[in-house]
Amino acid sequence: MNNSQITLNDILSVDYHEDLLYFIVDKIDKAPRGTDIYPEYVFGSNSMSIQQSTAWFRALATLARDYNGFTLPSQGEIDSALADVELDRSSSAYVLGRYFEYGLGVEKDESKAADYYTKAVLKDGNDDALIALGILYLQGRGVEENKEFAYNLFLRAAKQGNPIARLYVGRCYMDGVHVPTDIDEAIKWYELSANGHLVDAHWILDKIYKERGEYSKVIYWGERFIEYGFPQAMLKMGVYYLEGQFVERDPIKGFSLIHEAAETGFPAAVYNLSLCYYKGDGTTRDDEQGFKYLKQAAESRYPVAEYELGRMLWDSNREYAESLLCDAAQQHYAPAMEFIGTYRMNHLFD
Repeated sequence: MNNSQITLNDILSVDYHEDLLYFIVDKIDKAPRGTDIYPEYVFGSNSMSIQQSTAWFRALATLARDYNGFTLPSQGEIDSALADVELDRSSSAYVLGRYFEYGLGVEKDESKAADYYTKAVLKDGNDDALIALGILYLQGRGVEENKEFAYNLFLRAAKQGNPIARLYVGRCYMDGVHVPTDIDEAIKWYELSANGHLVDAHWILDKIYKERGEYSKVIYWGERFIEYGFPQAMLKMGVYYLEGQFVERDPIKGFSLIHEAAETGFPAAVYNLSLCYYKGDGTTRDDEQGFKYLKQAAESRYPVAEYELGRMLWDSNREYAESLLCDAAQQHYAPAMEFIGTYRMNHLFD
C-alpha cells in the first residue's frame, strides 16, 4: 500500500501490515508438522507489541479462512479467558475482545468485542484495549461512531506512552479528526511514536519529510530505525545509498544494508538482493545468486518476485510458472493479473 493512500482507518489493516502478516504466515507454513503454533514460536518472545498482536490476530483470521485444518482457539481456552474476566483480569478481557472482533473460535460480534475492551479499559486502562476500543468508535463498528471519544481513548493511551496510540493521535491531527488539522502537532506525535520503535511512524515521517524537502531528517530517521534492527529501514536506506537519493551514492554500503535486511527473511529485501546480483549493484554480478534470491522471494509469496520468476520460467516450467503468476494475481499485482487474464482469454477455446 502506498503511504500517500493511508487513512486513519487503514492503520493496523491487513494491507498496511502485509509484510508482518506475510512473516507470520510464512513462519506458520514452515513450522514442522505437529508444532504448537503460538505467538512465542512466531516471534521468539513471550510478549508481543500491539503491532505484532494485531497482525497475529489478523493472521489467525486469514489462516482460518484460507488454510484447511488450522486450529482456532479451543472452547477450553475461551472458557478459561471468560473465567479470568470474571476474576477481573483486564488482559483476558482484551483477548476475548479480539476473539469476538475477528470471530476466532466464537461467532463474530463486534458489539461484544466493544464490551470486553471496555471491561479491560475500566479495570486498569489497558493500552491495547484503549486502542482497540478507539478503533471501533472511530469506525462505528459494534458501537455508534464517536470520533471525539475515539480521539480521547487514543490520547489516554498515548499519554501512557503507547507508540501505536501516539501514531493514532498524530493521524487525528493530520486528518482533522475531532481536532483542527495541525501538521506540526501531527509530526510531534509521529516522532514520539517513532521513538517507541514503531516502524509505521517511520514510514509516515519519511513521506512527510520528503514532501517538505527535509532530507536530513529522512536520513536521520532511516539511520535510527536501522539501529533498532528493522529490515524495512535497512532496505529503504540501502536503496537510497544504491541510487544516491538524499545521500552520497555508495553502492557497497547500499548492497550491505540490503543483504542484512534480506538475512532476516524480509521478502522485499530478498527480492531487491536478487536485483543487486542480477545488475551487479554494489557487488559482483552473479546470475546464479540472483536467481536463488528471486526464487526465495517468490516462495515467500512476494508478488513482484512471483511475477518475474513466473515470466522467466513460463516456457521451461509452465505449471510452476502459472502457479506463481496466479498467486501474484490473487494478491492484486496488476502485471500478473493482466498477464494471466490475457493468457486465459487467448486460450479460452483451447
